[in-house]
Amino acid sequence: MQKFKDYTPEERCNYITLSTWEYYPDILKDACRLYSPALEMFSTIIHSSESSTALFQNIS
Repeated sequence: MQKFKDYTPEERCNYITLSTWEYYPDILKDACRLYSPALEMFSTIIHSSESSTALFQNIS
């Protein structure tokens, strides 16, 4: 099986995302805009969790 490091730079660019759907933007600015609500919620959960165990439970 070929490792990712063995791909040429031209081939690597085809593996930026898992999907080519519009929900997986290749442009960071668009990704930040799309995922902003989820990232903000995750930040809130992190800051309100006193331990990694609590973080896991709060996410669940």
